[in-house]
Amino acid sequence: MFFVERLYIFIVQHCLSPEAKDDYLRQRRAAGTCRTSHLLNIMVAESADLYDRKVDCCSAGCVAFSVGRQNLTECDMCKALRY
Repeated sequence: MFFVERLYIFIVQHCLSPEAKDDYLRQRRAAGTCRTSHLLNIMVAESADLYDRKVDCCSAGCVAFSVGRQNLTECDMCKALRY
């Protein structure tokens, strides 16, 4: 009973949506289980939305040319050329 009360307080304090609540409960149930690397890879692939996003950046790597910098031809921080 103590766990249920603490869980309810956590959900209310953090204003979790029903989807976030379900994800949290699924993680709590899976916390004590032992998984193989294959099962862990499947879990990560299903739960994480990892993708590559290509953006133009400074050749020194200090800034990305997005929003206010999208029309610049050189970095406004280090004056390196756009990459």
